[in-house]
Amino acid sequence: MTADQNPEAARRRRQGARRRQGLLLLAPALLVLGALTVYPTVWVLWLSLQRRIPIFGVERFEGLGNFLFLSGDPRFWNAMRVTLTFTVASVGLELVGGLAVALALRGQRIGRRLALSLLLLAWALPSVVTAKVFEWLYHPAAGLVNFLLGGRQINGQAKRPGASNASARSVEA
Repeated sequence: MTADQNPEAARRRRQGARRRQGLLLLAPALLVLGALTVYPTVWVLWLSLQRRIPIFGVERFEGLGNFLFLSGDPRFWNAMRVTLTFTVASVGLELVGGLAVALALRGQRIGRRLALSLLLLAWALPSVVTAKVFEWLYHPAAGLVNFLLGGRQINGQAKRPGASNASARSVEA
């Protein structure tokens, strides 16, 4: 039996081809995600090694001096303690609460779909509320941003009373 006639070898070749095709299809998304995560991380690390005061145009390489300063600052250690306490407490409470809800839903027969729908609503609602708040802020006729920008020049154009594009132009600026 030759390699071409061996069904196991043919199956492995097909799997390898599918795996390569899958990686090829994932490559653009992985490159974008990599660029969006690696570049800011490297930039922040580079900035952490410098002393910058943009108002005065001061930029100089500080090295590990910033970290040495923070290691001796009691305010930093207090902030670190508060942050770690909050993180451990909130993650722990969310884990226990989520596990309790999951176990309760697992045993529930009546109203399970309603309970799952309410959970999904609680997950999605903050995004909807945020979108609605921004819609109200930038409303052309009655939005707060439009009111605060009233009578000012935006993009070199004076806002006329009753004009409804001030908040839209503010987003462009």
